[in-house]
Amino acid sequence: MKWRTSGGARRSLGFVPFKSEAAKYVNGQVRFAGFFFNVWDSYGLSEYSFRSGNFSEDSRGRWYFNIVVEVAKVVSTGTGEVGIDLGLKQTATCSDGTVLARKAFYRNLESKLGKAQRANKKKQVKSIHAKIKNQRKDAMHKFTTELVRNNGLIVVGNVSSAAWAKTKMAKSVLDAGWHMLKTQLVSLLKRNDKLIANSKTADLVR
Repeated sequence: MKWRTSGGARRSLGFVPFKSEAAKYVNGQVRFAGFFFNVWDSYGLSEYSFRSGNFSEDSRGRWYFNIVVEVAKVVSTGTGEVGIDLGLKQTATCSDGTVLARKAFYRNLESKLGKAQRANKKKQVKSIHAKIKNQRKDAMHKFTTELVRNNGLIVVGNVSSAAWAKTKMAKSVLDAGWHMLKTQLVSLLKRNDKLIANSKTADLVR
């Protein structure tokens, strides 16, 4: 895939899109354009028919195989209603008592990140940033998935991450990941044909 990447400090990340059924899963490998690629198959790809997709590269030079497949629709039976208050002491506090505790993903690795930056260890810096992002994303995904599984209507406090990020609490606000939480909720609720409301405007997103 090196032919898809440019060089230098400002190089773009590799991205190779393909159309439906251009890639095939054969004997534990992905066949594309006459080449075979080993993949870590954590989803049981052999059970699905491939549609469109792409190969993509992250900032650490790792390649990922992203594919669209058809799966049977699972209708969630959750019918509850819950409100979410976003904060810094606790990332999210729900009206039913559920709490997403503040993990301080960035703060916990800030010292290590600073040392790597001062030592100009670029690969280590990218690795630490990726670790922070993945830890935050994993925690948010587990929390939002459970909420959507149990509720049909979710009301979220109207807190602007962008506005708070301009204050002295910028690091803590960005570390909390409010935007990521709301984005994941909207995606999951739309997928399950449920509702999310903003507590200030009461606009429903379906």
